[in-house]
Amino acid sequence: MARMNQPNQTVLTEFILMGITDRPELQAAIFGLFLSIYVISVVGNLGMIILTKVDSRLQTPMYFFLRHLALTDLGYSTTVGPKMLVNFIANQNTIPYNWCATQLAFFILFIISELFILSAMAYDRYVAICHPLLYMVVMSQKVCWVLVAVPYVYSAFLSLIITIKIFMSSFCDHNVIRHFYCDNLPLLTLLCSSTRDIELIILIFSAFNLVSSLLIVLVSYILILMAILSMNSAQGRHKAFSTCGSHMTVVVVLYATLFFMYVQPKSSHSFDTDKIASVFYTLIIPMLNPMIYSLRNKEVSRMACTDKQNLTLLKEFILMGITGLPELQAPLFGLLLTVYLVSVVGNLGLIILTKIDSRLQTPMYFFLRHLAFTDLGYSTAVGTKMLVNYAVDQHTISFNGCATQLTFFSIFIINEIFILSAMAYDCYVAIRNPLLYTAVMSQRLCQVLVDELCRRQAQGFLYLWIPSGSDCLILWHSILYVCAAEIYSFL
Repeated sequence: MARMNQPNQTVLTEFILMGITDRPELQAAIFGLFLSIYVISVVGNLGMIILTKVDSRLQTPMYFFLRHLALTDLGYSTTVGPKMLVNFIANQNTIPYNWCATQLAFFILFIISELFILSAMAYDRYVAICHPLLYMVVMSQKVCWVLVAVPYVYSAFLSLIITIKIFMSSFCDHNVIRHFYCDNLPLLTLLCSSTRDIELIILIFSAFNLVSSLLIVLVSYILILMAILSMNSAQGRHKAFSTCGSHMTVVVVLYATLFFMYVQPKSSHSFDTDKIASVFYTLIIPMLNPMIYSLRNKEVSRMACTDKQNLTLLKEFILMGITGLPELQAPLFGLLLTVYLVSVVGNLGLIILTKIDSRLQTPMYFFLRHLAFTDLGYSTAVGTKMLVNYAVDQHTISFNGCATQLTFFSIFIINEIFILSAMAYDCYVAIRNPLLYTAVMSQRLCQVLVDELCRRQAQGFLYLWIPSGSDCLILWHSILYVCAAEIYSFL
């Protein structure tokens, strides 16, 4: 973990994150809840970014800022979320020293950028309502880019100052962070050197960022309110209020949480309470923002449901099957049913036999049992539905059923590939080092090979399937609205 430098100081190589709770019975439930929240957040924000980028009807300053708001939401939730979820399933709450510094730097970058982008959005609404005739002149593309570029540059500068200041200080031999990610306040408690200067920097800049950005929002909305109240048309007042409602909702929720977190003396901090507040603004707010804007903005809702005459809400797929020749359906059904039954009986028999027979408790049969399990898994994921479709002559599969089938098929087929690799290594040890075989291929090692496979695959699904695969999730959402629903396959 570390090497000693001075009697009370340690050169740390990693930190231990305490996480959200230390109660084991809550781990699975919290993991499922936060995984769902994070997936919704990624899909929602990516969808908002893509929609406001590709649709020509959303190329206005308001949606330009909304796209960058979604980007910052996605940024700081992804800075915290994946690592937290991996710690849940890996049961290893450590984070390397450099990763901790990187996480802190990017979190500060995105959270401060969000504050000033919200301020820019308030100014945009002020110009749109108070000076509608000059709106496109004042809020030109160049001005919009300046209003987002300046916050990004300022946030990056401040992020580097705070991160470098903390991580250039001396840490004591205690490396446990009382949080579920690397935040500046919990890290300060681990420093051996004086933290007065760093605390002062954090307090001053936190207060400046919150107060200055909020002041811009308040002044903008005071002027907007005065302009609205002077309108003679009730319809005009309602329209003006509706364009600001989404933004005001997001501002109130975010600023209330951040003021609670950062603009208070260190002595009054409760880290357990801070954890709850942190969960709210690192995971829940990024999930809520796309919902608030998409539900309250008619343009976004209209873009998501446009051209209803040509589009259909897809609830199922049609599987084309193996052949379209009716005369071959019966013999194919009989053949495939026989093959599937032989497969099930054979693999189940192998699993049971290698489990209960004491003479088969060797590494080779251990891996063979898991190979039979994966064979049974992916053949059942495909075979049962295919046979049912033959029997009832109805080649449809529900939308959720299709997604479930694809998921389980992928899990089992990838597992099989790596189990075969483990079996090859087992054969190598048995032939090359027969005298050391039982020592090398111990029961513990065999179990570790299988457990590590499952753990790595679960992490892979979090790192790859969820963030980068969110495009696939958006694709799933997009194909809800299609005219044809035929899949040229039998699974």
